[in-house]
Amino acid sequence: MEKTITLHLTDDRSLLRNDGTGDYKVDEQGNIDIYGYMQDERFYNEAWLVCLHELIEQRLTQHRGIREEEIDAYDRNICEKGGVADEAGNERGCIYYKEHHFAECIERLAANELGMNWEDYYQYYI
Repeated sequence: MEKTITLHLTDDRSLLRNDGTGDYKVDEQGNIDIYGYMQDERFYNEAWLVCLHELIEQRLTQHRGIREEEIDAYDRNICEKGGVADEAGNERGCIYYKEHHFAECIERLAANELGMNWEDYYQYYI
């Protein structure tokens, strides 16, 4: 049995299910597509960091039994209230709060190793 995980660094927002900068989709066979939005090639590192975050968050939520459909519904609800999907994981009571924050910790560490200022990255890109 083989399963694939594919990272997509893309400038095509239509591949994402929300207005954020990252997304993931798991198909019926368990293959995973991870998406990181980049406006253009200058933002390769940023899109890569988003993919890293999504990869970690997806695995942890799946491991803990939080279904993709539940996450989608939660994110849609946040967006309907005027929030941003990328920031839904920061909301009090978020069903994947713990997983989101762990993924962000790893994302921060990687950003630091790439010589990126987290505040600049987060404010401008996320």
